[in-house]
Amino acid sequence: MFNYNKSNFSIFAKNCSHHGGGVMLIVPKYLCPIRRDNLEIVHEKFETLWVEINSNQDHYNLGSLINVTYSPKKQLGNEFITFKKAEIMNALEYKNEVFILGDFNINLLMEKESNLVGNMCNDLNLEIVNREIPTRNSALIDYLISNALEN
Repeated sequence: MFNYNKSNFSIFAKNCSHHGGGVMLIVPKYLCPIRRDNLEIVHEKFETLWVEINSNQDHYNLGSLINVTYSPKKQLGNEFITFKKAEIMNALEYKNEVFILGDFNINLLMEKESNLVGNMCNDLNLEIVNREIPTRNSALIDYLISNALEN
């Protein structure tokens, strides 16, 4: 059983100021998490939060970036992908290992929508981890994308 002790974790949160909700990431302190708001592109419609992690066991200090993201509406697909791609490209200049997760509101089980995300991932050498199991009713709109799946 997992024993949650708040003092062992760092909590990072960003509230939405315009449409409710927000994003949050809780990271064990032994991973030495640091908020990287310098990587967050401010956008009036989307929420995003970047955290760098560096474990004490990471002798090479390579570290990784974790991003949580939220897009409120499916209709914003093209705009969101353009935003997200620019943000990921910026992050990849800082660290070479990224994990992006959240509510994209782009259904990977619909071919046209899936192509939007797939093309972005191909362009940035990223891979979608969960491609088959719906996350909300019969839609797959919450997923994890990374370039560090073999590590």
